[in-house]
Order: sequence, then C-alpha cells, then structure tokens
Amino acid sequence: MKGRHLLLLGDSAAVWSRAAPADLAADWDSRAGLWQESGKTTPAASNNDPVGNWVDQKSGLEIIQAVSGAKPTLKTSQINGLSALYNDGGDVLSRASTTLSTLFGNTAMTMYIVMSPAEVGNHGSFALETGAPGSNLVGWYNDWSGDFLFDYGDTGSGGRLTAAQPAGWDTVWHIVRLKRDGATGTIDVDGTSVIGASFTDDLDSSASGTLWIGKTSAANYRGYVARILIYNVALGSADDQLVIDYLDDLYGITWT
Repeated sequence: MKGRHLLLLGDSAAVWSRAAPADLAADWDSRAGLWQESGKTTPAASNNDPVGNWVDQKSGLEIIQAVSGAKPTLKTSQINGLSALYNDGGDVLSRASTTLSTLFGNTAMTMYIVMSPAEVGNHGSFALETGAPGSNLVGWYNDWSGDFLFDYGDTGSGGRLTAAQPAGWDTVWHIVRLKRDGATGTIDVDGTSVIGASFTDDLDSSASGTLWIGKTSAANYRGYVARILIYNVALGSADDQLVIDYLDDLYGITWT
C-alpha cells in the first residue's frame, strides 16, 4: 500500500497531524464522538449500540437523531479491526441550520469517505446532502438507474455531474474522494477515476440548510461508514497524498 512508510515515523496521532492540513473543516470518525442519545448522555461504545449523536473531531459539529428507530448502529471490528456505523436504509443523522461555508467553498472542496455499501443495486452509495434540495446544495448519492450524482450548486443549472457506478462497487470497503476545484468536479474510488467533468454553476456557501448523513431528499443509504473528512478547499497533490496515505494505512484499503 502507498504510504505504509508513514506509520514508521510515529504513532497514529503523529501521522494524522501530518495528514490533516489546516483547511480540514470536519472529521466524523467512527472511533470517537459517538453517543446513544442526541443529548449526549451515554457513550456509544459497544457493538450494536444505537448512535443518536456523532460529533466531528475537528470543529465539534454534531449530527443527531432523536428517534430510536432511525438511529444508525455502531458495529465493532468492521474494517481493519476498526468500528463503523451501519445505516439500514432508514437511519439518518442530521444537523439543522448548517451554514454551507462551515464545510464548503463556493467552488472548492475535497471530501473523503471510508464506506462499504451493503446493498447490491441502485441505492448502494453514501447519501449526503447539505443545503436547499435542488437549488443550492452539495450532495452525493445514487439514483434509481445506478448512477452516481455529484451535486454542487443548482442541479438544474449546471450544478450536477453524473457518472455510472463503477464495477465492483457493492458490498466492498472503499475510499471515495469527491473534489471540486474551480469548475472541475471529480470522483475517485480507490484511486480509479469515476468522473472528471465541469460544473457550470457555483454554490452560494453563505446560505444554510440541513446537513443529512444517511439520506438525501432523493435517496437513503444502506451500508457502513467509518470516516468522513471534509476540507473546504481543493487540496493540492502533496496534501491529498498525505490524507490518502493515512486512510490507506489506517483502514487497510489499497488506493492504486
């Protein structure tokens, strides 16, 4: 795996300090910041504990769920001996009134997701959406035809890119990178390019909306997620490689 040498330079905390450029906006890590209740009374630490609050480790952003039947479940020893959250297709965590600039630039963002879709078929993608559905949002999910949809701006006016779901996608652990750099949007799965195309609309990051993780206005997610990293810039190649090396080593997923 690329980057295995990094682990020889120090413990995981030291490695992550190198892999976390200053523009890191949020880090939802399934090894930390998990609570069974939305009000953070009881930690979620054991297998099959419900997760009602997931606190990001960078800025303290909380995504919550108060309804018992809609909470994702903590699953231990899922990926390289590490835990993950499981969404059953109806589970969702959300954060109301989230200003988009907290996480995204108008034309710049890099996101990494460590995940495994559990369902074979059209709804095998991670579902995330922030902003006003359709008109001013950042989102990624699968549609009914099995395409990846990457939204960044107004989906009806050039703010959507579409690509076919890659082969070997379902029921496998992946590192997914979504990036917007100016007009260019890209999706890479385990180092393989899925799409590289141009947006013709920009996000208004001064607006706010609900952040949904586990669903969008169009799709729900069934599967596992271990890590979500969001940078509010388009990372350069050196910083990007540090993040990829870190995730590659920690989760044991080969980025080719």
